[in-house]
Amino acid sequence: MAIKVIIVDDNRSTVRSLALGVEWEELGLAVAGTAYDGEEGAELIRRVKPDIIITDISMPCMDGLTMVETALDAVPDSKVIVITGYDKFQYASRAIKLSVFDYILKPIDDEELLTALKRAVKSIEKDRDAGRQEDILLRGRLLSALMGEKGKCVSDLGLSPEGNFSHCAVMIAETDEGFSQPFLQRLDFSGLFGQKKTVTALFEEKLVLLAAGGEQGWEEDVREAQDFLRENDSGIRIGASQIHGIHSPVKELYLEAYENMLHAMEKSREASGGRRENAGRVADLQEEAVRLAEQANGLKDYEDTLNTFARCTGGSMISLQIMAVIYCTKVMERFKQWEDVLEPVIYSAVNITSPEMFGLWLKSFLKTLDAVRENGKGASGLVTDALSYMKSHALENVKLEQVAEQFFVSPNYLSALIRKETGVTFQQHMLQNKMMISKQLLDDTRMRVEEIAYAVGYENYVSFYNAFKKIEGISPREYRMRNR
Repeated sequence: MAIKVIIVDDNRSTVRSLALGVEWEELGLAVAGTAYDGEEGAELIRRVKPDIIITDISMPCMDGLTMVETALDAVPDSKVIVITGYDKFQYASRAIKLSVFDYILKPIDDEELLTALKRAVKSIEKDRDAGRQEDILLRGRLLSALMGEKGKCVSDLGLSPEGNFSHCAVMIAETDEGFSQPFLQRLDFSGLFGQKKTVTALFEEKLVLLAAGGEQGWEEDVREAQDFLRENDSGIRIGASQIHGIHSPVKELYLEAYENMLHAMEKSREASGGRRENAGRVADLQEEAVRLAEQANGLKDYEDTLNTFARCTGGSMISLQIMAVIYCTKVMERFKQWEDVLEPVIYSAVNITSPEMFGLWLKSFLKTLDAVRENGKGASGLVTDALSYMKSHALENVKLEQVAEQFFVSPNYLSALIRKETGVTFQQHMLQNKMMISKQLLDDTRMRVEEIAYAVGYENYVSFYNAFKKIEGISPREYRMRNR
């Protein structure tokens, strides 16, 4: 993606000469806008959010340095190249405070300008590389939280090492056509959510956007983000959570956003006159789902439950999904002691696309309910808790000794117990957890396979390749191509 440049100078000939006289494309740059005074320039900076600002100092309305100082909060990492006719550079102290990247005396020397631009490009690319590595790690941690322990909070992801974020929200979107790589890259550099830190990931073919920031400005940012998504795909389906504290569990925010997306879809269909005669309103669906959850006993309820769902939803897949998610969530609340076993069912419920699939899902869910009631958790509480902890910390390369210390037992005892109750060793569990996250990341075409290896904790691609092929039977690139 080209690096964005703006040019601000009250001399229109200078602006035109710079815009037309530099081989911007060869440098990987693009002129994103021009302005002819400081106030117009400040507005342009906030709107375009350029990577490089080329500005004169002496201009009408507002001088160049005041302009930068006024608008710098919108682009704190922009490289500012000052053009000045003052050979002694009287504005030096202010320029230093504003971290001006370079300055060029008028008349402009083409070679000097070219050198300054090349230096700025290298600096930006270096910054982006560091930022890209951080984004890769955050993407992996977000997926790990969505796939792992329910209690993993937004604050645990490392979004803000300085601890200056207090609130967060999750937005999810899905589309029948899927999300293309160009669209995802546009999203990365769109500047959505203002000064808030955002991380995006593809999870079960849905785009998940997590934003963290201060207490103010959320309503406008969320609305602008939704507008941006709809501009690129009018048929996109969007749901957003409420604004929560930074210590809220990631999964709960995701499920809230997902349920809101389903509700919005149902209301939109009703408003357009598309509701089937027998399809229930959201409030009715919720009431029936809660009633069924309170009475759920196992597979013997299958026929009655299936018929109730069919009656309430009237063949509407949106209604079916809404009711299934509410039903599953309420059953989990009722049987909290089996939460770790039942929880994965929510994620299969959100992918139901036909009445036949729902029937299979419901039968599997009720069988699971019977099994855990008959056999308890199927594993001791210690093993279940240890496996949950291991899944939640899959990207941190935790050792057996660390997990054992967490639960106050010896490593040998925990290792033997895990092997006995699951038939799989500690190391195999950890490897499988990494591969689950890797496969989600491979669906995201923004990421190179080498970057995915780094995201899931491998020092080099070869080690990741060997581990992936051992578990999946094919290479990471073959897996990606097959899924495409």
